[in-house]
Amino acid sequence: MRAERRKHEGDAADAIISFQTAAETLAYELWALLLADEGLSEAEIASCREAGLSFRSLLSCELAHRLGGQWDLSSDRPAVGRYWARLYVMRNRVVHAGYLPHDGDADEAEAAFVEFDRFLDYQLRSKAKQFPRAARAKLEGPGTGS
Repeated sequence: MRAERRKHEGDAADAIISFQTAAETLAYELWALLLADEGLSEAEIASCREAGLSFRSLLSCELAHRLGGQWDLSSDRPAVGRYWARLYVMRNRVVHAGYLPHDGDADEAEAAFVEFDRFLDYQLRSKAKQFPRAARAKLEGPGTGS
């Protein structure tokens, strides 16, 4: 993964940006898989994607509604809240405020990404009967070791 490579090369800013890019890609692609399991056609899914849904709404509405669990972005108690504070907000500081992160920030960003990914896996496992194809793709797909 690009983010890990950048972190190990000492480019904390690019690592943080790359971890957040990976998190957003993961969330939007998972949403598309969930929509497919709900019976939407490829054209309908493409229309949903093109509607301009904000990332915040994707998490707090779309994924929260489908996967259940704790999705409070304003608290660092749930995994998603910790991800939001430690990766999403950090990425925004780097990109929009010119913050120059250090290696510890990149380590924290990586940990937040991993925890977010594990949270998605856990929630998806609990809904595997409702979203069987999404569960197979995310939990048993390439690179999962299954």
